[in-house]
Amino acid sequence: MSRLNKSANKKKLEFHKRVLLVCEGEKTEIYYFENLKKECKLQAKTIEVQVEHQYPDPMNIVKRAKELNELAIEEDTGEYDYIYCVFDYENKIKAGERNFNGASQRAKDLGFKLARSWPCFEYWYLLHYKKIDRQFRDAKDCKKELIKYMPKYEKNMIDLYTQLKNRLSDAKKRADGILRQVKINGENPSTEVHLLVDKLETLYKASQK
Repeated sequence: MSRLNKSANKKKLEFHKRVLLVCEGEKTEIYYFENLKKECKLQAKTIEVQVEHQYPDPMNIVKRAKELNELAIEEDTGEYDYIYCVFDYENKIKAGERNFNGASQRAKDLGFKLARSWPCFEYWYLLHYKKIDRQFRDAKDCKKELIKYMPKYEKNMIDLYTQLKNRLSDAKKRADGILRQVKINGENPSTEVHLLVDKLETLYKASQK
């Protein structure tokens, strides 16, 4: 083996990042990120992505993320390099506005990243097809709009990252543009999911250098 190849292999061995995603959904978010993991080979030794489900309460999601990180430290596997809390505004009706905002602030105080969506995660899927910046009455209203572009959409679809991958670049641009307008137009609708997807893809690319 040449010195160049040995050096490249050593660098890959040295590159190791651990990412924790704690999601509120039992299916939608979990299946999407598990599919992304598979497509981007994020279950490899260089990048370890753990996707966890937690009861749909924003504050509980943050608490669970904290518990898992502390457990990782206790077990000597090391704390996570990146921790993301993934939840939607639709659940503010169940958990309360104060809980949603409080959970967001608590996550930031702990150094965690957020990947929130208003009103729901499906808005991220919708942006793969079209820029829509009108307010949605609720999650059902958003999903109804999505069905126009994905007539066979179901929450239990396990390959949506793969299905939508060719539209991903446009979705990111739309999501970023809308997020920049939040201060003017309000958070409904918007999403931060593209920031998490970007991070995961960036880590994968860095591991291949």
